[in-house]
Amino acid sequence: MRISQISPSDIDGGSERTALDLHTQFIDRGLDANLLVGRKVKTPAAVGVYEIPRSKAEEQRLRLVKTLLGTPKNAHRAKIIEGIATPSRIRCWRDRHDDFSYNTLTAFQSSGALDSDVLQYHSLYGHYLNVGEVVELSHLIPTFVKVHDDWVFTGKCTSHLGCQKYHEGCQQCPRWPRYHASIRQNYVRKEELWDKALFHVVTPSEWMRDQLEGTIFQPAIISSRVIPNGVDVDVFKPSDKLGIRTELGIPSDALIILCGAASAKSSIKNLAYIAKAIRSVANTSQYLENRLHVMVLGGDPVDFDVGAIPVTAIPFIDDPQRLAHIIQATDVYVHASKAESFGRALVEAQACGVPVIATDVGGVGETLVDGKTGFLVPQDDLAAIVQALLVILTDDTKRHEMAMHAREHVVENLSDTLMADRYLDYYEEILCASS
Repeated sequence: MRISQISPSDIDGGSERTALDLHTQFIDRGLDANLLVGRKVKTPAAVGVYEIPRSKAEEQRLRLVKTLLGTPKNAHRAKIIEGIATPSRIRCWRDRHDDFSYNTLTAFQSSGALDSDVLQYHSLYGHYLNVGEVVELSHLIPTFVKVHDDWVFTGKCTSHLGCQKYHEGCQQCPRWPRYHASIRQNYVRKEELWDKALFHVVTPSEWMRDQLEGTIFQPAIISSRVIPNGVDVDVFKPSDKLGIRTELGIPSDALIILCGAASAKSSIKNLAYIAKAIRSVANTSQYLENRLHVMVLGGDPVDFDVGAIPVTAIPFIDDPQRLAHIIQATDVYVHASKAESFGRALVEAQACGVPVIATDVGGVGETLVDGKTGFLVPQDDLAAIVQALLVILTDDTKRHEMAMHAREHVVENLSDTLMADRYLDYYEEILCASS
């Protein structure tokens, strides 16, 4: 079986990291596999990771811009540099048009992807694919599409946050009123494409699969499977907290609360709400306040006021080993996102033996065992978050029990090994049926 995975980047958010983990699993098992990425920012340890080829003219312009501005060190900057090199794409981004101008068929042909038995897409957006050509290829090669957000059935949004306009064709978009014509055009174009597509769909949670029912994407689905995102439990594992605390200048007896996102400026992660909960916890006890320390992943957060409690801001980390070390140093991870199809960060924390507190939104409830590996709290229930924090921070025995159960839960249910097994079972099932 020859497997070609396709992803926007080799590093970036959770979806890209899951694609790389899955590819590494395939390579370790001796499978004929490659990972094609829109932007290769970092050379991974795994072999068979290739940047999707561009036209000669695009490559020349891109080399010139990189010479002037430097080689990008992250996926976001890589997209900006690519946009500068290709002005037509800047216009698409500016006007909120989905950009399908990429020559996917030619790129796949030159990379050998057209000889694959399986095409696995980890995202259909990200400024790197011609989705129309992806649909054409789905009639020739078994095509698996991972859907981890709302983009496939909205005009632009990756999280609709309760807006029901997608049921009405995304007309008069309230989120981007200046661009309602572009948003509507995106929606209509997707609706036309999905009517022709033949996709085997993977979602990371039952909740995400349920979201697809009754949407414009449903006609594209010829089969579906829920496969939770897994993490490398040999990297994300419990370890000594003292070393990283010493490195970061954090007292060894501190009670560290971890929170954050790929970008601490992301309003959807609701960091200001977490800060309010932490202030409330500190106000319950002077002793507790003196021991609290907060670590925020994603850089300096906006509107994150925890009073006199010390805060350590950690920039975005693309190295899994380094990320694991940071998580290992903490005592509890708080996740108050307004929308989430799964919550990979919750799994990484639990794998490291860190109890989690998470708002009950989307597929989050499928990542933890409430009351055993952490606490699931209602959205916008500040008192519930405060109470959960107090239980974990003030009861050492309870915290250590939860840490142990959290690790066991991930090893038994959410490892990258199990994830790879589930993907391969799905591929084989579909290939056997089609033969």
